[in-house]
Amino acid sequence: MRTYADMTFEEVMEAFADTVTRLAYLRMGNEQDAKDIFQNVFLKLYTQTMEFHDPQHVKPLLRWRMYRNAMSCMS
Repeated sequence: MRTYADMTFEEVMEAFADTVTRLAYLRMGNEQDAKDIFQNVFLKLYTQTMEFHDPQHVKPLLRWRMYRNAMSCMS
């Protein structure tokens, strides 16, 4: 079975793009802010090490980063 640790950045982004976009839109209420948050979340992921020891940590990490970015945009 393939884990997220074996995935490329593009594959991780493709797997979670809808989730991050949807959550960002629900949090912000407009498409442009949701796109900005999406970009920030995946840019941060891209610039960090893409090795996940536990694949179950990927989705919560992305959700947490989305939430933090949304809170930053709102303040």
